[in-house]
Amino acid sequence: MGGDSLARMRTFLERGGAWVVGQGVLFVVWAVLLRYRVDLPVWVTALGALIALAGAAEGLAGMRGLGTALTPYPEPSDKAVLVETGVYGLVRHPIYGGVALGAVGLGLALGSPAAAVGVILLGYFRVKAAEEERRLLATFPEYPGYRKRVPAMLVPWIL
Repeated sequence: MGGDSLARMRTFLERGGAWVVGQGVLFVVWAVLLRYRVDLPVWVTALGALIALAGAAEGLAGMRGLGTALTPYPEPSDKAVLVETGVYGLVRHPIYGGVALGAVGLGLALGSPAAAVGVILLGYFRVKAAEEERRLLATFPEYPGYRKRVPAMLVPWIL
């Protein structure tokens, strides 16, 4: 590896690239499991569809709220500002929560064991969000007040 490649790799890792790789692996496992089906009651698949829609709405609202500051890394981008309005007034990490809820819901709606990986994603994003918050605290002095005002980390009013 050349010096430039090593520098890019170091930057990738410093920004939290290992977290991005980890979630990518979980998404691949989730996608593979979507092929398999189990019989679930109709009410469970209907509930799964509602959870998936709620997750999609939460995640998309979070992406829209961040705009050009959106990044897959736990390290805030150079364009980052502390967003406290919209869905960010209800939950601190709506994209993570939305993606995980969507994965759980779609798995349930399709009657797939992939729903279990969605639950694992929820736990993974909980830990990744804690790492991101460590970095946000170092970037935004007003973050402790925001965290106090918005106690939900991933799912409004729940988690």
